[in-house]
Amino acid sequence: MFSKVLIANRGLIQANCVRAVQELGGKAITIFEDEDRNSAGVRNADESYELKSSVSSRAYADIDQIVELAASLKVDAVHSGYGFLAQNAEFTKKLRQKGIVTIAPELEGAMNLANRPFVKERARRLGLAILPGSTKCQDYNELKVAADDIGYPLLLKAVHGYGGKGLKLVYNPRELKSAYNYVLSRCEKYSMNSREVFVEKYFENAHHIEFPVLRDHHKNVIIFPEQWCSVQRRFQKILVETPSRVIDEEKRKKIESIIRKVVNRLDATGFVSVVFLVDGDEIYFLKINGYIQPFYTATSQLTGVDLLKEQIRIFSGDPLKVRQENLNRNGHVISVSICAEDPINNFAPCPGTIDRFYLPFGQGINIQSNYFSGDNVATFYDPMIAKLLVRDSTRKAAIQKMRFALQNCYIDGIKTNLPLLRAIIQSDLFKSRNMNISYITKSQNRLALLNGLKNEKDHEIAAMIAALSLFSESAKSPIADPEGEPIRSKLWNSAARWISRKDYGF
Repeated sequence: MFSKVLIANRGLIQANCVRAVQELGGKAITIFEDEDRNSAGVRNADESYELKSSVSSRAYADIDQIVELAASLKVDAVHSGYGFLAQNAEFTKKLRQKGIVTIAPELEGAMNLANRPFVKERARRLGLAILPGSTKCQDYNELKVAADDIGYPLLLKAVHGYGGKGLKLVYNPRELKSAYNYVLSRCEKYSMNSREVFVEKYFENAHHIEFPVLRDHHKNVIIFPEQWCSVQRRFQKILVETPSRVIDEEKRKKIESIIRKVVNRLDATGFVSVVFLVDGDEIYFLKINGYIQPFYTATSQLTGVDLLKEQIRIFSGDPLKVRQENLNRNGHVISVSICAEDPINNFAPCPGTIDRFYLPFGQGINIQSNYFSGDNVATFYDPMIAKLLVRDSTRKAAIQKMRFALQNCYIDGIKTNLPLLRAIIQSDLFKSRNMNISYITKSQNRLALLNGLKNEKDHEIAAMIAALSLFSESAKSPIADPEGEPIRSKLWNSAARWISRKDYGF
């Protein structure tokens, strides 16, 4: 095991990496910007170092600053989590030149997992049906020919994109040029390895599933139960459940056998997530992610295997501790991402100070967060506040448990997506597994979900609050109650508490 590991990230993945390294007996070192000074990962690390952002780069993406720090501290390895520099070839190369291991996928040569078209072609040769798409396009003219050949709607993607970044949905030829310029700008903003793009056919009614995989240097492979990941916004998952139940056992076994061949042929090491789209009876291979996934904890909760710790151990040279035949597949896990964003306003980020953060509790309920009451949600970064996970014996029981957990989770001071998550988990569409990858991206569907939570009593109470508010506004001077607090202030505080506790609090 490594003796010293630098975690080059922020937020919840930073905190989880710190925990994992320390539990493995190593020294966890991390970085931070000033506004993250009080975060859980920074507080819990053995050492923390403040980095400064520049005009051209935020600190967490400043390759030279992080490499210089890692070298000066003589760390054995750097874990870059997901996002930021997790797929940056220059970062990996510069660390390797310093003799520092990167706990990340191979990003050079023939085994470059970030080269999506290349990996897709390898998968096709091994027997997987691949999503219809193009090879790499060097310029707009080449892109246009490929797009016309595949047909619309389609997805325009950066070859080295990740986490929903560098991706644009295009419905018709008139939108292609602006989409192309947009994706190129994302390549620059997020320091991707190239400006190359490609296109894929878009199936808006498809389901998204992923198979988490661990593979060590001794070619031992474990394929975990697949995750169902179809509840997405901005091509990023906000709800995951495992196992998926959208494919039968025969197809599952066939896919797993080919996955084993693919990861061995690509010599993938550590953690990878093999991604598919299921459209009716068709199952299309999409990509392989080689960096730890935000929802890896759902699989860990189901199986009892800490994927993050295993990933770190593998890169230190240790063999896998678990075997495929001993993997626990019993039960069902649902995990949601609670974010500071406004689902009504197209998921606009809502940074600010958390006045109160009340956590649910109970058997089989687990919440992971690096925020506390009084903390500030940053402006520049992912607005994720917490991951909420539940585990039970069946999917039906897990849904009921998640419903209880969400109803007993309150965050005051900022807007969050809690109302939408409550609406999703209670909807018949979700219960019947018919919520596809495009469903909540449509504003009318989100409103229908939220309106489905209201009843006549809720409307009556809302009308009473509105009437009392108008009455208070019409008063020429504040009227105080016997305790000296203005009635209007007290009214709105009460209303806020009532709304925060209701299923549709927006």
